Amino acid sequence: MDPILQEFKADLDRIRSLMDLINCLKAFLAISPSGECQDDPFFNNANTVYNQTKKCHADTVVLTGTILLYLGGRFEFFVRTLLEDLCDRIVARCRSFQNLPKSMQQNLIFLTAEVIANPRKYGHAENGVKHFVNVLAGNLNDQNPLVEVNSKCLSITTENMWPDTLSGLFARIGAKDLWQRIGEQARIMAFFETSEPQKAERFAKALLKDFMETRNRIAHPSATLTWPDTTKVLSFVDFLEVLTSALSDIATVYEKTLPENTPAP
Repeated sequence: MDPILQEFKADLDRIRSLMDLINCLKAFLAISPSGECQDDPFFNNANTVYNQTKKCHADTVVLTGTILLYLGGRFEFFVRTLLEDLCDRIVARCRSFQNLPKSMQQNLIFLTAEVIANPRKYGHAENGVKHFVNVLAGNLNDQNPLVEVNSKCLSITTENMWPDTLSGLFARIGAKDLWQRIGEQARIMAFFETSEPQKAERFAKALLKDFMETRNRIAHPSATLTWPDTTKVLSFVDFLEVLTSALSDIATVYEKTLPENTPAP
């Protein structure tokens, strides 16, 4: 399995375990303390947990909401890391700047300039700027072999990972029609219980939009905020597991189908 995907799935399993813990605590409240074995340290601690859970019962939604915020950030980090890794794999395959997909060449120049002009906006300091300048200068020198590109510049974004943001990131390197490719994935069609790629694509985009809207409502709460429960969070976890697996497969196919050491479209 792709190590980037494997690491993300390990985080999803941790989130599932936390949701199980919250559900266990809720179930714990349905049990009335017997009052026996009061000298038993285990009983005393269990009683403390019971009372504290009862006290915070209405506030556990804040905990699930916080975990959903983490899930959103972790998904966005996965997408950026996957894109950067794909860029590095494309470099190894093409071995020349002129052989990279044309849109990738153009965006490397444009987005490197953007980061150089606003380094701190994108989390980079002076040393990062120097490195980006040197790498791009080397790329544009036809006498130099292509060893690396500024992949971290290609993954910059100031937006949440909305459906259009996600497809736009991959379009920067020439991987177009991302959502069409996602809808054609068997695992996506199976998840949405449809054999029609167009429906699977539409459902996947709608669910990612729902996830991002829920995340933003939590990040910017209002008096009318409805906090997600564990069932809602787990439904997003299941979806993101399938979506990220599809993205990993698509990235691999895109890399493997690029011509080696010849100009790519």
